Amino acid sequence: MPHNPIRLEGRRLHLHSAVSDPDFSAKPVLSGDPWDYIELLLRRRHDKEAIFYWQQAKQLYSASTDLPETSSPLTSYYCFLNATKALLETKDSSYSEDHGVTGSTETGNIALGNEIIRFKTGGVLPALCGLLGEQVDQSNEYTLYKILYHIPFVHRAFQLTYSTPTTLFVPIKQTLIVQKESSNEAWFSADLNEKYTNKATKRMLPPGFEKDEGISEKYVVRKKKRFYWEENDLEKSLEKLKRHNRSVRKHVFPIFAVRNRWYLKKHGELSKGVDKPLLPLLFGAMHRLSELARYNPLRLSTHLENQQNWLLTEFLRVAPAQFIHHVACEISGRELIKPDAFRAE
Repeated sequence: MPHNPIRLEGRRLHLHSAVSDPDFSAKPVLSGDPWDYIELLLRRRHDKEAIFYWQQAKQLYSASTDLPETSSPLTSYYCFLNATKALLETKDSSYSEDHGVTGSTETGNIALGNEIIRFKTGGVLPALCGLLGEQVDQSNEYTLYKILYHIPFVHRAFQLTYSTPTTLFVPIKQTLIVQKESSNEAWFSADLNEKYTNKATKRMLPPGFEKDEGISEKYVVRKKKRFYWEENDLEKSLEKLKRHNRSVRKHVFPIFAVRNRWYLKKHGELSKGVDKPLLPLLFGAMHRLSELARYNPLRLSTHLENQQNWLLTEFLRVAPAQFIHHVACEISGRELIKPDAFRAE
């Protein structure tokens, strides 16, 4: 099926990091520090409450960098909480002051599989889920082990810590929005890293995705469902693209780095049971670690001395920056790119 990338104001349209309200017509923001950019944006909007929460989140973020792993979950979690409140304020989302998440410990060995995280149906975390198009019910209960397995930026550390789970995230590139020639039909398309392709690849594609059989020289995956892109009704087309983007982002995740990277989440038994966007998962995981730091620091210390020490250390080190970049994209609706990574198309 011959197709071409859709261009808007001369730029190819790509999958967007923001989920709630991506601005596809805006150019990427070149910023090495999302804190300053978002604060300036909020000041232009005169959003006083969001500014307060964002500034407090920044202060807590800075405090975390000077604390050991046995203490940093406390400040990192409250950084997450306040950054989330700033986001909810900018979107006029209603929420109660309850954090919306709780945790407990199962009896048995000190293991990540015995650390339980429960999403509540009211509070900050459910409001975040709602903003991202996800609902929360009483059955949303996870283990810290399961959540960490579903976080792409610590996936390599997870696999080196535990030998059993197979690779869940597959790198993709050329994450484009394309349009069929001589037609209004449009869809998401991406190149799958050939190192991860074999006879079973089709079976591992997420629901609603398929191989583009019209391309033989490389492995291209695409969304089955189409939307209609009409140049003469750009506003309506962009709204359709936003819905398409949200649908794709349930299965495709970015990692913010010098060059932002995208990963497709494989489908199968191991992927079942954790179907929330990345932001709520990071929120829930850090909340459980903060509970341990506050109420049972010796148990947290044992976790950090056991088999999973590197996995937890990597999570505590990397998660705050990843969380804040995601929130910054949601607040601004823009892609945030480090200046040294920018390449004009």
